[in-house]
Amino acid sequence: MEAIVPLLLLVVGLGVAIWVVRTFHRPKTSVGRMEAAAARFPPGTRAFEASMSLGIIADMIASREREIAKTLDEGKRATLTKQVSNLEKQRAIHQRTVDARDLSRGKMSIGVNPDSDTVE
Repeated sequence: MEAIVPLLLLVVGLGVAIWVVRTFHRPKTSVGRMEAAAARFPPGTRAFEASMSLGIIADMIASREREIAKTLDEGKRATLTKQVSNLEKQRAIHQRTVDARDLSRGKMSIGVNPDSDTVE
């Protein structure tokens, strides 16, 4: 019985360590995103640029949704809601590019315009 306790503690500790790594090891910086995108697609391709833009879009949508929840100004809420809609349309366009694994030459541009519903 005494030999089982240290083994059990080791297994539980290993499980906690795996959970921590999976939970907190996500590329959140632009460098982390770039490394993750480069691992999937060659830099300079449309798929690479779309992959990079998806992370930016996710952050922008989350930011605007938090702002919508806090603001009482109807005009500001309308603007933010329209921007979220535009960003979701851009996200769909970029996701299709990633899903298609489009390795054609990119536009040499990574970014988002919340006031436009297209990526062109």
